[in-house]
Amino acid sequence: MDCVIVSHTHWDREWYRSFQEFRARLVDTVDVVLDLLDSDPGWCFVLDGQTIVIEDYLAIRPPG
Repeated sequence: MDCVIVSHTHWDREWYRSFQEFRARLVDTVDVVLDLLDSDPGWCFVLDGQTIVIEDYLAIRPPG
């Protein structure tokens, strides 16, 4: 039997902290995830289908 483990997160934009506090943690998390994806092509990560997370991240880390 094979077992597949997929790293993931469910991101709440504002819950027990402010939106800005959660966004700061989001940026740190996505930075780590991107480094891991870059260093290990076999590693995968799921953002729980939340595309707003990408918008929040790019507001702090715009491409270019």
